Amino acid sequence: MVQYIPFNTFIMVVTPHATDQCGARVGMSLVTFLSINNLNIPELFGNLEKDECFAVPVGGLLLYVKKIFNAHRHRLELECISLTPSVHVHTLDKTFAKTVDEKRVSESSFPQWFNDETD
Repeated sequence: MVQYIPFNTFIMVVTPHATDQCGARVGMSLVTFLSINNLNIPELFGNLEKDECFAVPVGGLLLYVKKIFNAHRHRLELECISLTPSVHVHTLDKTFAKTVDEKRVSESSFPQWFNDETD
């Protein structure tokens, strides 16, 4: 099942493949894994080039993501494609992916979820 996680300016889309790989490799949901590792998802999204595949190091693994404009839904999306061991910098369709430095935050990967409650 595809998961849609809203941010202020985009939607994070977690594919079933990424969900399955995260469960198999770290035994938790991708949202929990990213939150525990304090990945700064809004900053990451802002630094990505559109329509390019990127490998983001997170917790000793590589999260493959792609920033796209979904023409059907008329919105920007951060597509979480897969989660692989850090020795692989390729996907099924591409023999390479651009790498991105990890971006960390001090508390949560999903700050706007909590900031909205205090405003």
